Formats: sequence, structure tokens, C-alpha cells
Amino acid sequence: MPITPRQNESQDDFISRCISIEIDNGKSQAQAVAICIRKAEDEFRGETASVTDNTWSTEAPINVNLESYTDYPDDVKSNAKNVLDWTEKNGWGSCGTGVGKQRANQLANGEPISLETIKRMYNYLNRHSVDLETSTSYSDGCGKLMYDAWGGKSALSWSRNKLRELDELQEQMNFRKVSFDYDETLNTDKGMEMAKRAIDRGDEVYIISARRDRIGMLTKAEELGIPLNRVIATGSNKAKVEKIKEIGIDKHVDNNADVIKMIPGVGEKFAKVKRILFDEDFSEDDVKKYKDLGFKVLVRSKRKIKKQDKKVWNKLKSVGLTEDDMVFGEVKDLHKRYNFDLLMTGKDPILEHLKLMGQDYSTRRTIKEFSINSMSEAKELELREINNVEMKFVTVRAVYFYRERPDVAPATKSGSRPFCKELMSQRNRGYSLAEIQQLPTDHLVEMGLEPDVFLYRGGFYTLPGGVRGVDTTPFCRHEWKLEIVMV
Repeated sequence: MPITPRQNESQDDFISRCISIEIDNGKSQAQAVAICIRKAEDEFRGETASVTDNTWSTEAPINVNLESYTDYPDDVKSNAKNVLDWTEKNGWGSCGTGVGKQRANQLANGEPISLETIKRMYNYLNRHSVDLETSTSYSDGCGKLMYDAWGGKSALSWSRNKLRELDELQEQMNFRKVSFDYDETLNTDKGMEMAKRAIDRGDEVYIISARRDRIGMLTKAEELGIPLNRVIATGSNKAKVEKIKEIGIDKHVDNNADVIKMIPGVGEKFAKVKRILFDEDFSEDDVKKYKDLGFKVLVRSKRKIKKQDKKVWNKLKSVGLTEDDMVFGEVKDLHKRYNFDLLMTGKDPILEHLKLMGQDYSTRRTIKEFSINSMSEAKELELREINNVEMKFVTVRAVYFYRERPDVAPATKSGSRPFCKELMSQRNRGYSLAEIQQLPTDHLVEMGLEPDVFLYRGGFYTLPGGVRGVDTTPFCRHEWKLEIVMV
């Protein structure tokens, strides 16, 4: 069935709808865009673009001579082509509208663009330049992808100069109100850099947090030169959102996805640069994989590497690392300094992180004990049991311990894996739920497993007398126990 415009449907809306239909019919993104632009040209021929609002009128055509321009730089075309090449392989996902996709094809092909299009190009690129602070690649959200679809930084410079040349640019300083969450946002190096850039632009910067008090935030504010009356502790995320709206914040940067959803058009998801630590016997393929995922890779050695040790330096060079990416010392000390998101210094990343967590509970008194089989079960039990315990003058905690399962025979010494040996050797070492929730699980997904530490336990286990791969479970002879304890 042919795709035709609906009654009173604008050209832009028609193109967006057409693209979706053509993709559903099996066309590639680039093919769908090209087909729908041609359809729009045929269907809307004779209709006139409004100079004021760039919508389309179905009234009698007015003969207006709109001059077009093709003198935009090759870099503009290249940026748009790069976007189309990338989306041909990966798709647009949730990014972009029909207008943005149409613009990418128009620029990539070097087609003429009108003065109104140049104005829209400048307005879009000028307004969204801040998106490049948090989106640095096409796979990192929609910011960089759609920015280059409109021609990128080269198009911003060209459109600004072209509008100045035509005396069409209304230049004014448009300072904004920008706010930052504190924990896991402004208190990171990346967050501080973003705040400094906003201040340098002349933006009015606030710190708005769900914390109950301003302790800690005031130090950062003084360091940045933010007036203390712009440092606000709201006590909850709901109150934080209300305060953002009350002040009239133009952009709020936050690591909490739920907060971002409550302030559409204002909220910007903060994603910090993740750090990963490898030992010097690292796998080149693993390092390249995590670099491609955006991790900052550091390589650890217990010894100082000498200049003549060409084997080490050549290995670093082969994966794009330098001596600046080498660190020296014990994992525990380095983790305190760098706060790594992922430790690849042993066979199991979960175990490497657990070695640095927890505390000794030798003197505890256990009130209740439960076997835990999933993260959801742990959350539910902890909330229920802690609320049900009524104790005065003592501290009650929910603590997790690694224990043998009562339904299987004890592991032989030769059969125990390093994960189990390490945790069973410290039977009184307990962990909080918050610590366990911080453990890395991406590698479990790559193994085809659920990203649940409580379910994974210590790794695969083959039943006695069973066939490996057939009588195998994705967990071992041990389990996690929740103890409600007095300390």
C-alpha cells in the first residue's frame, strides 16, 4: 500500500512516519531515508515553506525565491557520512527525528540548503554543543551521533559565519542555570571538569543534592567559586526534582536515571569514566575490548619496569598504552587511590573485589539466618527482617557470609576453586548488601549467565558422577547466607 500524507500532516511528520514504515518493510535506515525524502518531494511539490516557522502550508503556493547554498566545508559532509555509515551497521536506536536523519542525508550528499535550514542548523548545533561533554562517541548515547548528523563542529562554525555574512545572526550571550548532583557526579574528576567549563561559559552553576546536609558539598563549592547559597541539600530525590523546577534550572546533570526521567528536557545522565586495572600479564584482546567500551585502562606491576625491558613496553604499545598507564604497588593500595570499577588482576573479577571489601564479624551474635539465592530475595528479606527486629541499645545489621551448602558433600581440597578457597578461609568476614551490589557482573553476561552474584556464587559445579556440561549447574557447592546480627 503506497505511503501518502495524512490530512494536515506536515512534511517533517510525513518523513518520520514514512521512514518507520519502510524500515518495518525491510529497508535499511539509509534506504528508508532516501526513499521517504523523494516521496516527500513528490507529495509536497508546489507547497511553500514558511520563513517564520519552517512548517508547511497546503494553501495556494506563493512564489518566493529562496536562495540555497552548497559552500559548506567537506568536513561537514564527512561528519554526516560517518553517521550514515555507522547507523547503516548499528541502526539509529532511539536517536534522532525524521528531520535529523533527513539533514544527515542532505549534507552527506552535498545538496543545497536554504537560509532557513542554515538557521536551524546553527540553532541546533549551538544549543546541543554541551551534549559533547557526556557523549564522546556514536555508541555513547545520542549526543555525538545527532550532533554529527547536523554536520558537527565544522557545521557550527560555517553556519555561524554564513549567518553573519548574510546579516542574519542575532548574537547574544545566552547564559543558563546549570545544576550538578553531588555524589558520583560532581565529586568525580569528570564532574568537576564539567562544572568548571560551565562556569567558564558564564553559566549560573548550582549544586543540588538529595543529601540531608551540605557537609562535603561546601568544600567543592568553595573550590569552584560557587556561592554557598547555590549549594542545596534537599533530603530526597523527589524534593531535589521540585527544587530544580522551582529554580528554573535549564540543565541538571545527575547519575540517577530515575531523576533524569522526572525532568525531561532538563536532565542529563552523568556517566563517569570507568577505570579498569590489569596485571602486566594481561591479554591484549581483553585490554582492547575494554578500551573500546570506554574504560580507562591501567596496568599494574609490583616492580619498577626498566627502560631496557622492551618486552613490556612493546606489549603496552601494541594496545595503545604508554608508561603513563603503568602503576606500581599492591592492588589494595591502588584501589584506594583510583577507585577502580573493575579489577582484572586475577581469574575472577568478583573475587578480586571481594578481597578488598567486608569486615571481620568474629564477635557477632546471630539472631536469624537465611539462605540467599538471588539479589531480589536478598533485598526483600533484608528489608523485612531488619524492620521486624526490635532491639534497644544495640546495633543490628544485615550481613552476608559465604558458606557450604547443606545439601552437598564438602569439597575436597583438590576440588575447591580459588574463589571458594579464598572466601571459606575467612569465614567470619561479612559483607553488606551495598558492597555486593557494587561487584562487577558484566563478565557473567558474556558467559551466558544471569548477572546475579548470589546466584553465581563461586562458579560452575558438576554433580558427583555426572557428565561435565550435562550435569553442571552455574553455581558451586557453596551459597550466600544472610545473617541478622547484633554487633
